[in-house]
Formats: sequence, C-alpha cells, structure tokens
Amino acid sequence: MSYFDELKNSISDLFWSAVGNSHNEDEIEEMLGSIDFHALAQATIHREEIVYEYTVNCALPLAMNYRGEELFPRATLLYENIVDCMMSSVCCYRSLEVWLLKDATIAVVANFHTEMCDGVLTTEYRIFKTDDCFECDLEIDPVKLVQHLNEICQVYHAHKQPIYEL
Repeated sequence: MSYFDELKNSISDLFWSAVGNSHNEDEIEEMLGSIDFHALAQATIHREEIVYEYTVNCALPLAMNYRGEELFPRATLLYENIVDCMMSSVCCYRSLEVWLLKDATIAVVANFHTEMCDGVLTTEYRIFKTDDCFECDLEIDPVKLVQHLNEICQVYHAHKQPIYEL
C-alpha cells in the first residue's frame, strides 16, 4: 500500500474513533471530503521532525539544550488535546498528542510541558501511549481536526513549498 493510501486510511480511522455517536455517516464523509489528501501527504512529509522523549530548551546565554532518546525518528504532529493546565509564573500542562509516523500510521503520546519565564526555559517529556485511539482518553473535536489538517495544507495550496515524490 502506498503512503497516500495509508495516510487516507489512518486519517479516516482517526475520524471514526473521534466522533463516536456524535455525528452521522454523511457528516463524517463530508468532513473527510473537505480534506485535500494529496496536499496533506506533501505537507506531512515536509513537516516531519524527530520526536524526542525529553527536551530542554533554554534561550539564556551559555545555557545547555538537551535532548533525550528518540521516541520516533520522523513524525508529524496532527492534533493536540490539552488535558490539564496550570498557569502562573510557570506554565505547566499535560496533553495527548496525535502523531503521524513515517509509515503513515498514528501514534498517541502523552506530553508533559513546562514553560518558565515566558518561554525562556521549556521542558517537554513525552511517553508513547498507544497506536490505537480507541484505547486512550483522547478527545478529538473532528471539526478542529479538519481545520488543523487544512491549515497544514495551506502552504502547498499557495505553491510555496517543494513537492515530494511519494
């Protein structure tokens, strides 16, 4: 199966796991029909990044940035659902993230994010949860997911990015 077909299947499965009984089949098909999967395939490949278990980034002079082991060698963030949040001089939140892996499969990751001094120091700790969205507490708003996927594709609709051979 090609990357394009795998991507389409993964996004469709993600939608079906997200909606449950809240939308009917026609509404889901309409939402999926509004996604340009060719542009999405190009955009996800272009936006791939290495996902680390642990990162520390500091903008202060002589500060040391740190990255732990690789969680995924290449992946694209598709969706993030913030579960818990605490804001003061230190901003902390826990979220569940949906990553599209290099082989176009889905992975759900728990992310623990801490930000101090308006982003001068940030830490993130990620733990792989599952590759099945049905197994975790992930709440996905399908309308927001479609909006985010279409935002990812905007650069390609404007013809400003390279086209990758799939």
